[in-house]
Amino acid sequence: MGDLPRGFWVVLAAAVSAVVVIVGLIGWGLNPSGVKSRLIAEVERATGRTMTISGGIGVKFSLVPTVTLDDVALSNPPGFARPDMVKVARVELSLGLAPLLQHQIEIDHISLVRPDIQLETNQAGSHNWVFTREPTQVAAEPDPAAGPGGSPGGNAVGNAGGSRGVAFAVSFLDSTVVDGRIAWVDGASGRRIAARVPQVSVVAPAGGPAQLTGTVNYDGQTIELSGRADLAEVASDNGGTPAYPVSLKLESGGASVAAVGQIARPREAKGYAFEVDADVPDPSRFASFLPSVPLASLKAVTVHADVKDGGGPVPDISVLNVKVRSVALDTLTRGAFLSDVRVSARDQAPIYLEAQVVVPGFDTDSGVTGTVGDLAWLAHGATGPVSVDLEWNAASARASVAGTIQEPMRFAGFALDARAIVPNPSLLIDRAPDTLKSVAFRARVTDAPGPIPFQFTSSAGDLTGELSLARDPRFVVSGTVSSQRLDLDALRLRPASQAAGTDPGVPVEPEAHGKTTEVIPDTRLPFDLIRMADADVKFTFGQLRAGGADINGVDAVLSAKDGVMRLDPFTIAAPNERLNAALTVDDAKTPPLVHLTVQSPGFALRPLLAVLGMPQVANGPVEVRADLSGTGDTPRALAASLDGWADVAIEGGQLDARLINTWLAGLRPLHIDGADVTNLRCFAVRADAKGGVVAIQPMALNTAALIIEGAGDVDLGHETLSLRLRPRTKIGGTGIALPVRVSGPMGAPSARIDISPGGGGPGGSGLAGLLLGGKDIMGAAGGGDPCPAALARARGGAPPSGAEAPAAPGGK
Repeated sequence: MGDLPRGFWVVLAAAVSAVVVIVGLIGWGLNPSGVKSRLIAEVERATGRTMTISGGIGVKFSLVPTVTLDDVALSNPPGFARPDMVKVARVELSLGLAPLLQHQIEIDHISLVRPDIQLETNQAGSHNWVFTREPTQVAAEPDPAAGPGGSPGGNAVGNAGGSRGVAFAVSFLDSTVVDGRIAWVDGASGRRIAARVPQVSVVAPAGGPAQLTGTVNYDGQTIELSGRADLAEVASDNGGTPAYPVSLKLESGGASVAAVGQIARPREAKGYAFEVDADVPDPSRFASFLPSVPLASLKAVTVHADVKDGGGPVPDISVLNVKVRSVALDTLTRGAFLSDVRVSARDQAPIYLEAQVVVPGFDTDSGVTGTVGDLAWLAHGATGPVSVDLEWNAASARASVAGTIQEPMRFAGFALDARAIVPNPSLLIDRAPDTLKSVAFRARVTDAPGPIPFQFTSSAGDLTGELSLARDPRFVVSGTVSSQRLDLDALRLRPASQAAGTDPGVPVEPEAHGKTTEVIPDTRLPFDLIRMADADVKFTFGQLRAGGADINGVDAVLSAKDGVMRLDPFTIAAPNERLNAALTVDDAKTPPLVHLTVQSPGFALRPLLAVLGMPQVANGPVEVRADLSGTGDTPRALAASLDGWADVAIEGGQLDARLINTWLAGLRPLHIDGADVTNLRCFAVRADAKGGVVAIQPMALNTAALIIEGAGDVDLGHETLSLRLRPRTKIGGTGIALPVRVSGPMGAPSARIDISPGGGGPGGSGLAGLLLGGKDIMGAAGGGDPCPAALARARGGAPPSGAEAPAAPGGK
């Protein structure tokens, strides 16, 4: 060591002395208990809130001295949801070494580990992030662009003399949040939004702009944050107050929202003006962010808006431009949507809307244009009235809605005039009947107490009435609907497979025999609609036309309450027609219960078949009596559970032999020879149902070319037949009466000659029912006319004098 130069020892002694001095100063200024008290005092002076440090305080000595505080909390003012606004598991404060040597504690960096921050507004609209600061030795509002001593880059929140002469200041250059949680609570509505914050950093270098980067996890979405605030470059807001340029950008799942502008009072989120641009290719990914907005129905949304501080809780919007590629309208019509939607508004002008309308079945372009409200309403949610003036057009058709809505967000307090004129519906709807012309509709739609008048006119007839709408608490409709004349045939849509111009009066033949074995559909019936509303509506029709026949004097009452719908009574009281029916659907039960009763001493068959959607197989007067019940929400389930009885009697009329022969193609010799239309002398059926099994006793059909009598069972649950029939007919001039058993699936039954004992029909057994070559096979020699006895049974009476009730051909 003696060989070392003297200068080395001098430098070493000076360095050791410096280290001793530095360590002594640090220990003298960073006593944990002193730091704790001074820090609490300064934070409380700066915020006006109570600060608590429940955990320990530690000091890490290095070239960057660091103070650690555990379990730190900053209180809320009175009247907020929870006692503390901020709770932090650990706070790490990095101190400036040079100021510390000058008896000053200056915080350069703050790191918050596992913070729990809850931003709130109370019922009075106050914000818990706005602090009330006490006066200090320096100016109450120091220049945010200046650090301690006026140097740029810091954010001084206070200076005060501390114990032992140590000055205290917060002048941090950057801060970090790690593994935090942040929530926002609206005290007025109670709505709460919470998110995780894996990491967020704010860097504010001296003389440069502050930079924000980080990620936030909200509702399964990862949101990337980036921002910039140039605190050294001071602009000016519209009022001349200094304002700082700010930009912020959020990105998640291919979507982005960017805001560029300035803010004068960042602590209070006041005095701002921003241009906001959003690009959201798939809004459905963010449906949970705005539950009151139907984002799932939107595609490809872009938005530009100019927003500024209007002095209230929500910003003012001075410019708005929105483009949406499509908006689904499935709640109105399945498959319908709006395309190329454009919304624009500026200042106090009305909000202008235009869009193309696409509806399945419409084969022409259509669009909607008009105005709805203004930006003041849209931004502030004013209660109204909000003006509405919209028009829809397609080809020569026009429709409009004009009026006001007092509470648009609830769609309450509305008073709207609706009108529509459609000269030729076939130009718009590909299945519209060619004969339907000059459709016009108008109504005054309002939710105010009292009836809503409406009127519908067209070449098919008219409908007028008054309906009252209410919420009590469910939707309730009541009133009257009447018509002097209404042609249901002219309103019937063409079948989907029927080309335009095809005669709608020509019946469509059923599918060829053997293509399918399923007859009763298993499609779900719309019984759930019964629960959507209560109703009490009376219908009166002077004349209805169906199936080419006129029905006069139709009256009905439709009611619904608590999931139970009743069509009772339903009456037809014309001079030559009488019908009384009642239908109850009880959807409150599981499964739903359906009950139908019919009493018709005389009614035209053709319009009845048309109303039921059945082929026009026959015409003439029909007598129907029925009392049937079933459970289920599909036709198949109802049929499989059918209980009750039904009688059908027809005496006189005509039968479509061509259509009947199509159905009987696989059941020879059941065939009607001769002309396409034959006289129907009678048709009679008595049916008793139990658990979906229908016992038929008797059944009789009498035409000039074919007579059938029989009985048997129809199992609706399994869709099978087991019938014993005895047809009588003439083939090539030779009379034949041949016992036949019809069995198998209802959609594809088979027939075979039945010569078993008891299969001969009335009065016979074995082969006695088989007759060949009888000259009077259609008369007494073949067994006589089955009509009198069968009609009497179907009408609920005894056989007429001299006639015997027919026995089952061979029994069941």
